[in-house]
Amino acid sequence: MKTVTVTIENHIAQVTLSRPEQSNSLIFDTFKDLTEAANQLAENNTVRVIVLTGAGKHFCAGLDRSLFPQKPGTVDWFEEHVFNELDELAANLFQRCVTAWQQIPIPVIAAVNGAALGGGCQVALGADIRIADATTKMSLMETHWGLIPDMAVSLTLPPLMPKDVAAEILLSARILDAQEAKATGLVTQLTDDCYASAMALAKNIAAKSPEAIRATKKLYQAAWGEPKPELLRLEAQLQRSLLGTSNQVESVRANLEKRQPVFNE
Repeated sequence: MKTVTVTIENHIAQVTLSRPEQSNSLIFDTFKDLTEAANQLAENNTVRVIVLTGAGKHFCAGLDRSLFPQKPGTVDWFEEHVFNELDELAANLFQRCVTAWQQIPIPVIAAVNGAALGGGCQVALGADIRIADATTKMSLMETHWGLIPDMAVSLTLPPLMPKDVAAEILLSARILDAQEAKATGLVTQLTDDCYASAMALAKNIAAKSPEAIRATKKLYQAAWGEPKPELLRLEAQLQRSLLGTSNQVESVRANLEKRQPVFNE
């Protein structure tokens, strides 16, 4: 894997986004690597818990700008490389790197420091538990770029917060500091050192019966509602309708040029 490293020690797997010079921004390979890592660990019976983290100062700054649709009609590339990646749950490649962590029978703890923006925030939401520190900033900022969050947010967000809170976060696309991320439910726990705390919790979990650990995840996943593939299909459908439109492209250009967008009515 080019963008993700996996290490296993004492029944704990550590999955690390490993592009620190680029703030672990998401490129095409990252989506595939995250999914591959989850699929490999799902088959490893020695692993009892997973810690998902980012190398360096940031968990994940979101979609790399090289993937931003900046020309009208660029939906064709996404149709070929993203929207044709279907399985029984996920409706596109982007969703798969999140749903894979939801479906894996092993609990996943995300250690979230620095930026967790856009797609980076959605990757963190794929974990069962999110531990952050004072440096953490989170945002579901896709409307800022003329898009919607389409990385399984319809699966991961509803159990965490009321609809009106989610609506404000999604529509405003604003960046939340660590305290507000905790208050809204995006973060499970705030600590002085998110990585140390995540590893301490992982060691606690790894010391327990592996069958009980897996059964417990199966129970809480079922109790909070089975995933609905039709909602993930809706995410993909709505994103398709926005990608490459004149107003979506104008959103990207205006942000990159640091000016107010001028939209077609």
